[in-house]
Amino acid sequence: MYTDKVIAHFKHPHNQGALKNADAIGEEGNPNCGDIMKMYLKIDGDVISDIKFETLGCAAAIAVSSSLTDLVKGKTIAEALEVTKDDVVNDLGGLPAVKIHCSMLGVDALKTALHNYLSGKVEKKNEPEKKLSPLEEKIVAALDEIRPSLQADGGDLEFVSFDEATGILHIALTGACLGCPMSGITLKQGIEAEVMMAVPEVKEVKAV
Repeated sequence: MYTDKVIAHFKHPHNQGALKNADAIGEEGNPNCGDIMKMYLKIDGDVISDIKFETLGCAAAIAVSSSLTDLVKGKTIAEALEVTKDDVVNDLGGLPAVKIHCSMLGVDALKTALHNYLSGKVEKKNEPEKKLSPLEEKIVAALDEIRPSLQADGGDLEFVSFDEATGILHIALTGACLGCPMSGITLKQGIEAEVMMAVPEVKEVKAV
């Protein structure tokens, strides 16, 4: 039923436990199966320098949490945001179909932690503010042109990061935009289209 790697992670999980003075914490649960995953992140600059987890759930849930922490430790925030459930499943050598939801839960917990960090819900260390590159400043200026229309409806957005190699821009939707059923349309047909027109170097916009 389970691969050898799943069993190994379950019997000897990596990075298990709470992380003192974590910079970011994210928790997600599945009411149908009862699994709960909690991720603790230590972030230096924009790199995840340490990560731990606490998971209440089945063998697959624990293995997913263990594997996921290995995958993102040492990555930048932008790189971690690109990790998908398929990456976790592939790293484990596969999961039974009925357990695939565990991989999604782990990724959701990770992204909740990162979103909490980027939204300032967890106190950040007193570090010098990272200076934006000229291209990033151009992107922020384009986003500032869009913000008033979102703010008029109680929403807003924040610049998170831009990967010049891939052209992917990460933003955080806040206020009424967060969780809005129309946010996907707003992101693609509104924000992405306008930013790409103003800054051709941007190839795609993703919300964290």
